[in-house]
Amino acid sequence: MLNAIAVRWLRGIKQVTIDGLSEVNVFIGRNGAGKSTLLEAIYLASSWANPRDELRDMPKLDYVVFRRGGRDGWSNARDSLWYFMETDREIEIDMVFNSGRRLEFRALHFAGSDRAIGLKLSEEMKKAVEPIHRWEPEYRYNLYNNVILNARARTFISPSYEL
Repeated sequence: MLNAIAVRWLRGIKQVTIDGLSEVNVFIGRNGAGKSTLLEAIYLASSWANPRDELRDMPKLDYVVFRRGGRDGWSNARDSLWYFMETDREIEIDMVFNSGRRLEFRALHFAGSDRAIGLKLSEEMKKAVEPIHRWEPEYRYNLYNNVILNARARTFISPSYEL
């Protein structure tokens, strides 16, 4: 179970740490305080384990990017993930579980590239997931990007064709 979360440089959150989370948590605050962004941080961090949202049939990253108004295309929409669009910084999401395990999620921006957003996994995160075919540093990143790019390709193909 998640015990604490720290989020930096995500949407309207410059930096926040919340300790003492329990099985049921209620976030109360005015509009724009960061309640939804905090939930998006947890959802986004879960993409390291499974980059695809099976219920929405799309990559989790795409859902977070376009959920709140990303209508100017992918490149501009993804910039909105960063606090004041300061894309030179890494988005940081750190989670501590009751077991004591600490997992760190980092999102990197690739300016001028359609390579989406890179994920930087700590050694602890690599150990936390089931072993994949091979665990070379770029493998998970490339796997993640292929899921995103393939999902986007499907939107340009007639529904009668299967990929």
